Amino acid sequence: MTAPSGRLRRAARAGRLLGSFGLVPVLAVVTPLLVVPVISRTAGAEGVVATAVGQSVGAVAGIAVALGWPLTGPARVARAHDPRDRARIWADSVRTRLRVLAVLGPAAALVAALLVTEYRWAAALGGTAFACYGLTAAWFYSGSGDARGIVVADTLPRVAATVAAAGALAVGAPLATYPALLLVAVAASLLLTTHRVTGRWRVARTGDPALRDQLPATGSRLLHGLYAMGSVSVVAALSAPAAFPFAAYHRVQKPALGATAALSQAVVAWIGAAEGARRWARQRAALAVDTIVALLAGLAVYLALPLLLRILFGDLIIADPVLGAVAAAGVATGTLARCLQQHGLLLSGDERFTTRLLAVQSALSVVALVAVVVPFGVLGALVVFAVGEGVFCLAAAVRLGLLGRGDRG
Repeated sequence: MTAPSGRLRRAARAGRLLGSFGLVPVLAVVTPLLVVPVISRTAGAEGVVATAVGQSVGAVAGIAVALGWPLTGPARVARAHDPRDRARIWADSVRTRLRVLAVLGPAAALVAALLVTEYRWAAALGGTAFACYGLTAAWFYSGSGDARGIVVADTLPRVAATVAAAGALAVGAPLATYPALLLVAVAASLLLTTHRVTGRWRVARTGDPALRDQLPATGSRLLHGLYAMGSVSVVAALSAPAAFPFAAYHRVQKPALGATAALSQAVVAWIGAAEGARRWARQRAALAVDTIVALLAGLAVYLALPLLLRILFGDLIIADPVLGAVAAAGVATGTLARCLQQHGLLLSGDERFTTRLLAVQSALSVVALVAVVVPFGVLGALVVFAVGEGVFCLAAAVRLGLLGRGDRG
């Protein structure tokens, strides 16, 4: 009876874990459907562009604020089984990230305001709000396998803020209400996670964590963000006619990628709990599932894109089948790339190769984006993203094959 009972307990625990993490992708997809249609109908294309630019600039700044913790943090937390060690990791991450936010938050507001001609206050406040997203706790919960924590302390505050913003904008509130409420949500999430992890409402001093320890991962993620999330700002700066249509397609891609990434985080702790050949076996199983999920995500986006664009933007844009296919390919390759990072390279301890690969691939993609956006517009920008993520997948797969061969040897 012991073995079957143990299997039943593990199956029930896995079901709860996947169920809780599964809620995150659902919310990531559904929530934007609440506020974007309100913005497009009350503020028009100018409001959509201002919001997208603020989010784009802020997201790039947020990568620098995050200091590489979303890249290297989950594996560190998964390997730290002592709650005190995990509390120290969280405290170090908060203190270092707040230092960077103090500088980059105002800078993001200024840059976003300069890139638009309408709704500058909303764009500026959006730049700061999304820069604060670098304080996210999602990576910590994925590393610790705390699915309930990521829902209660990280996801629900943002969802509540978005729902409240949609209601406020619908009754005539200014566009800046949306980023203002997101700032409140970020503060609430930070406090809730700190209390959940440490038992206090503020982080304790655990020494003086050095910012330079996170700089390699930060640099590679920042370059990656320039084309993965900052591409809206690049397109807006170089080709005004392409700004709105690209922002529209990108607005669909982003929550889709966020949903699949959140779902994949459910197994990071499971893989990290194993060692040696057993860990490699779990990695192979996870990566096989990741490939299927990536293909299904791309197919789902392609099929749903016409309806989603109509819901989000009304008559402001008509879906193009070619652009839809390229955008869907970007979702598929982007999903697989993130899974290969978290389930493969980083859990194998290959942080140096991961950061270097991200840096090289991202730098080349930024150069390509600048080169193609003027002559090829939206199509060129979407192709750059899909191909760039595909190049990362190919290089990561080759590297993992070599690592696996070494483990088996």
